[in-house]
Amino acid sequence: MIQQIACPNCATEIPIDAQQLLEGKSFSCNNCNTSIGLAKDSNTSLQDQLKVFSDLKKEPSGK
Repeated sequence: MIQQIACPNCATEIPIDAQQLLEGKSFSCNNCNTSIGLAKDSNTSLQDQLKVFSDLKKEPSGK
């Protein structure tokens, strides 16, 4: 799913694919060429939290 994130350098919207971001791809701003990606050491923690979130979505309502 394509989402937009503001460039931290110039605020231009950068289209990113969250799944590709999680897989280690970086994305560049078309205006100033700033690159956005995840730090390698944050990937494992993020994957763990996404699994917890996914598991919570599977629980029946009211729990």
